[in-house]
Amino acid sequence: YYVKRKNSPENEWLTSSAYTGSVTLTRLDTIAKVVSGTFQFNALNIYNTPQPLSVTEGRFDLKLQ
Repeated sequence: YYVKRKNSPENEWLTSSAYTGSVTLTRLDTIAKVVSGTFQFNALNIYNTPQPLSVTEGRFDLKLQ
């Protein structure tokens, strides 16, 4: 799910059974309480003319509580 907005959404992309993605965990450190990984997905704009969006090589690092 991805939204481009100013005061209200201008465009909104959603995944579906036809537009999918994946998340890959590359690190789970239970001592330091950190999880890291990569993601990619394809989504379709639901507000304007259907425009596909392709996100590749996404990365995240999160501190676990």
